[in-house]
Amino acid sequence: ALTIDSLAVNDAYVGERMLAASYGIVMSHQHTDVDFAACLVPFLDQLVSALVGQSASAPTHHFLARHYARGIFAFAAKFYPSNLPSAIRGTWSFATPGPVQPLAKGAPGAEEASQTLHIDFENYTMGRLFEDRRNYDKNHPGHQAAVAHVRGVVWSLGWRTVTFGELDRRIAEDAYRSGRGDRPSAERYGKKYGWIGFFTYAGHLEEQGLIPVEASFSGFDI
Repeated sequence: ALTIDSLAVNDAYVGERMLAASYGIVMSHQHTDVDFAACLVPFLDQLVSALVGQSASAPTHHFLARHYARGIFAFAAKFYPSNLPSAIRGTWSFATPGPVQPLAKGAPGAEEASQTLHIDFENYTMGRLFEDRRNYDKNHPGHQAAVAHVRGVVWSLGWRTVTFGELDRRIAEDAYRSGRGDRPSAERYGKKYGWIGFFTYAGHLEEQGLIPVEASFSGFDI
């Protein structure tokens, strides 16, 4: 079951994965089910308490987390309308978290945090957030702000060369040696932290109505 604590963990990947699993579960109950409704009510209350309103305990800009939450609320409104919390009836909005301190090029920690970002992620993946940017244009103001944000997230989550540099190198080497195989490869800490930064910035842009319609957030390597 989703708990408020899982969304408040200082690692957006944890809460986002919990929401993804929860979204999958609720989507499998698209019919009247009294027993499921009894579980759904406290779940929705927790979700609202964590993500909606000024007193939200775990506000987030994470694009995917918000996407799954919206899907869960839309599901409840359609299939279990009488169980929908009053806070999400009519007009409502996600709580907005405090800003992440961006690390612009040349700022303390920026060069170190940049070690986690591979060229395909920085150029192609992040570039899809901006309709007017050409590939490899490092002078685009919006793209520069996005990269600075991702560096800031990586840094704030605690990535440092001394603690994660060698570990991430070994993870990457092991993944290369094992190939695709039958088991998914472990991901670098820097890779995971970079994705968190990307999705939180995407959510920030979405909140301002600046996400390109054709933006895609899957199928890329960081």
